[in-house]
Amino acid sequence: MKPHEGRVWGNAGHNLSPEELKRLTRMGREGDGEAAMRVAVYYGVHLSDLAAQRGWIETAAKNGNSNAQFLLGRDMLHGETRGGRKKAILWLRRAADGGQKDARELLESLPR
Repeated sequence: MKPHEGRVWGNAGHNLSPEELKRLTRMGREGDGEAAMRVAVYYGVHLSDLAAQRGWIETAAKNGNSNAQFLLGRDMLHGETRGGRKKAILWLRRAADGGQKDARELLESLPR
């Protein structure tokens, strides 16, 4: 398995070498959702840079990472990130369609 493949959740992959960070940053900017999510985790967990983390979560979500789509939608729903309820539900649906169980459960719990 390549370092950018597989699920990145929690603290996994937060300690990146400068070379890994550079490579994953390039890959994330080029459309790799998993790489962008690893960069987000690095900024949030290792550097405690929440603004950079949010930006990379959004990049990962746009690049198709269902975990990032869930996080972005959840944060929009709770008002932690700008976007509003409509956008939040859009991101949560994308995440659920990508197999993200927490997104599906959150959508099911919302009042209609």
